[in-house]
Order: sequence, then C-alpha cells, then structure tokens
Amino acid sequence: MFREFLNIFGVTQDQSWRFFILTGVSSFLIGLLIMFVPEILVAFIASIFFIIGTSLIFTGWKIRKMFKEAQSIRIEIFD
Repeated sequence: MFREFLNIFGVTQDQSWRFFILTGVSSFLIGLLIMFVPEILVAFIASIFFIIGTSLIFTGWKIRKMFKEAQSIRIEIFD
C-alpha cells in the first residue's frame, strides 16, 4: 500500500473498483450514523441545501458577469 501511495503519478493498474467500494462503504457508514443519531439527518439535509444554494448563487453570478462582458463587447464592436 505504501508503494502505491508513493507511485501516485506513475502508471498503475486500473483501480476504478476502489471508487465504488469506498463510496459504498462511506454511504453505509453514513446510513448507520444517521440511524443511530437521527439529529445528524437534519444537519445533513441542511448542508445539502446550503451547497445547492451556494452553487446556484455562484452560477447566477458567473452568468451575469459573462452577460455584462458580452454586452460591453457587442457595444464596442458596433460603435
């Protein structure tokens, strides 16, 4: 395992199965944690809404910024 850690950027075998196992184990552990401590479910759902809201605000801000840049370029070209 230590050899694989040192050879991060080298040519390695196809290890895509590790993603599925890690995702499955983490999902299972999160499910167990929510089952034993139900208050965590509230924080989990709130964090999902927080991430979605932040992403939408950021996307809207970037679209507005690109629209203003495109509008100023169009005015400069036709003037």
